[in-house]
Amino acid sequence: MVRSSDPFKTGDERQRPWLIVNNESHPFGDEQFVAVAVSTKEYPESIALSSDV
Repeated sequence: MVRSSDPFKTGDERQRPWLIVNNESHPFGDEQFVAVAVSTKEYPESIALSSDV
């Protein structure tokens, strides 16, 4: 996981943890990637992370 700016937040505290989804089979793995926002809030579409993650 990495921390980076959050396009969903406003104000001074604009960071969020992101899960980077990528591997060597992706054709532009060193230039482009998919990032999934990680949140402490629960939403209907949420996928819970276990405590060991």
